Amino acid sequence: TLRLRPGQLGPDRDVEVRPADGLQAIVDGARHVHRRRPAWNALAAMGVHRFAYGITVITTILLCRNYFNDPADVDAGVTLLALAFGASAVGFGLAALLTPPAADRWGPGGVIWRSYALAAFIEAVFIARFEVPVALAGALLLGVCAQASKICVDTIVQEYVDDDYRGRVFSFYDMVFNLAFVVAAAFAALLL
Repeated sequence: TLRLRPGQLGPDRDVEVRPADGLQAIVDGARHVHRRRPAWNALAAMGVHRFAYGITVITTILLCRNYFNDPADVDAGVTLLALAFGASAVGFGLAALLTPPAADRWGPGGVIWRSYALAAFIEAVFIARFEVPVALAGALLLGVCAQASKICVDTIVQEYVDDDYRGRVFSFYDMVFNLAFVVAAAFAALLL
């Protein structure tokens, strides 16, 4: 980065930059990505995944606090939750190492569906074996799955959207990503 000159990466001086209303920018991004099916499908898959992942996160919080530990022992619940989130963070780091060779072998779409299939299997194993070590191993593996799929979705979106719409598309992507998680938290609160 030290070799880059100021302005070398843009913006281009001959491109008119007009301020955009935030909501209109998101709508423009959604319209643009809707016309690029691979990117649209990747974002749809990410939205569904974030909903499921959000439910898993809320469930993990409740299990660490109220099931695996005495609800009166807040410190034990928070400690276990920190371990689960730490295991997930290690999984995120592993995904950064594992995703490039996996994407070379199966392509980004292949990594995404394999990540989601593995995540579903991990959830099923946890349901069958409701134990702390299984939960921590699952948190690590779910971290790998979540981050590997995110890396590949980001790649697909980068590949299929036009440069002029990239910021607006990623604004829409962020909205899908975060809204799915918030809706999952609300759903989990009602369900659990």
